[in-house]
Amino acid sequence: DIDPEKVKAEFDINSRVYNADKEHFAKPYELIFFHVSDNHFPDVNIMCAAYFMEQLDTSVSFSNKPEDLKKLLSDICTGISVMHKAGLLHNDIKPSNIGIKESSGTFVLFDFGISVKSSDTFYGEVSKGTAYWIAPEILKNNIYSTRSDFYALGFTLREIIKGKEYKCGV
Repeated sequence: DIDPEKVKAEFDINSRVYNADKEHFAKPYELIFFHVSDNHFPDVNIMCAAYFMEQLDTSVSFSNKPEDLKKLLSDICTGISVMHKAGLLHNDIKPSNIGIKESSGTFVLFDFGISVKSSDTFYGEVSKGTAYWIAPEILKNNIYSTRSDFYALGFTLREIIKGKEYKCGV
């Protein structure tokens, strides 16, 4: 099920961080709402939502060369810092949520579907996030914080350094 309110919230977060730093986030373009129906079930009419964003290059594999890791780390840390200063946690940083802007070659975060407003600490559901990248304090105490995003970035870098092949955005 696609919850239109959750898609709108994700679009709003994407718009907010993009407006705060146009270099380190993909530009969101249009939020659309639409109805989905099925000929087999004429009484069913589901409201859905989606949004479009700037084209990202997802065909590039991450490189474990020091100069490439430095750029990835710099670009994504900047993006995370912008989110945290805006009072937001990403909550799902992993290779498939990192893309490269075709216009500038900048690494950017996207997929704000489980991002939340934050003080320094947020108590949330452990089910949010991708298991392999969830910080230990979340699994142990169900506590999300700004540190959780940096743990996920560190784990992403660890996997890339180890030579695991990940494609941007995949």
